[in-house]
Amino acid sequence: KANTLHIIGELQSVADELGVSLNQLALAWTIVNKDVATVLFEGAQLAHAEDSLKALDLAQNWTAELEKRVSDLLGNEPEPVM
Repeated sequence: KANTLHIIGELQSVADELGVSLNQLALAWTIVNKDVATVLFEGAQLAHAEDSLKALDLAQNWTAELEKRVSDLLGNEPEPVM
């Protein structure tokens, strides 16, 4: 649990540096992730949906450097299947 909280804190720092919410960072990562086929999100209120849609801007500007930072923090790259 402590490691999970540490990772979330580090991801929050990345989001803060980028000027986005942790939610937007997570959604953008999901959108650009080659191992994810579908992204679903729900907004109980219009403001939540609008906030989530801002992840598209981040996804469009996603860089290899940002991918490496997030991937290194998560440490959950799937093993290649041979």
